[in-house]
Amino acid sequence: MKLSLFALLGVAALGQTTNEAAAGSLYDVAKISVDTTAKNAVAARTNGMAQAEMQAMKVLIGRLVPLSVQPQLPEFSREEVQELVTGVAVRKEQTSTTRYIGLLDVRFNPYSVRQFFADYAIPMREDQAPSISILPVMLSGDRVTDGAADGWGKAWESLDLANSITPATLVRPRADLDASTVKAALSGDPDAYAALRSAYGYGGLVIAVGEKTDGNLRVRLAGEDAVGAVAFDETYPASKTGLPQAPPLRPWKAVGRRRRRAVRCHLRGRPPIGRDRRLWLLIRTRDRPKRCRVMLSPWLNSRG
Repeated sequence: MKLSLFALLGVAALGQTTNEAAAGSLYDVAKISVDTTAKNAVAARTNGMAQAEMQAMKVLIGRLVPLSVQPQLPEFSREEVQELVTGVAVRKEQTSTTRYIGLLDVRFNPYSVRQFFADYAIPMREDQAPSISILPVMLSGDRVTDGAADGWGKAWESLDLANSITPATLVRPRADLDASTVKAALSGDPDAYAALRSAYGYGGLVIAVGEKTDGNLRVRLAGEDAVGAVAFDETYPASKTGLPQAPPLRPWKAVGRRRRRAVRCHLRGRPPIGRDRRLWLLIRTRDRPKRCRVMLSPWLNSRG
């Protein structure tokens, strides 16, 4: 659930950032999960590395190539992709006699990728939006936590937020963070949001709130990024949440795909066409009260 937005430019205070780097590189794809089997451990690991490179290539294409062009692209061979890779770093790995499980980072050579796309006449963009901060918290009545006990914080940390065209950095809540402030910011109180932004983010700030209600998980996002206001509110059945991964991932992706096109148009200084045009006009005029929230809701919830 890659939410529409989202990322990080200014890190709050020292000691509050996660080990996630600030803005990363578009050509680094982090936290690729693989699980492969083969006739022996060496072959399984080799297959896992190759699988990670192919998955990373798909992510890279999603970042750099316009959405309208992506369905027309050919299937690239493993050999072609390997020539673009400069290295694979291991975050975690487990091996057996026939199985390999790994969490890997893949780094591409920017020059080689540009030349490769040029050879195939594939258009690409390398603009990155200003980064933002994301503050993940769990609400439980009048208590607010970092979600460590519920897997909420780890779910957000599992996302590759730094190396995106809409980069983000996670910040941890302070011990003095009050639930009433979080609730007020979620309800649209500008003073509450300003207080959180002052404490946790010098650029844009998105508050990512998880709350268990009747056995379900309610996910809410509030704040703003380089493009404009961020608003998301959806409840997921307990049987489908699958913490720690599913809840934060699904909203974030839902928001992000539609937002990427608007960000690119915003950076180029010209409005998008079609269904994104009215959103652009709201962004340009900075008319972001209720009318803006209403316009953003179908865009933020889009899965396309």
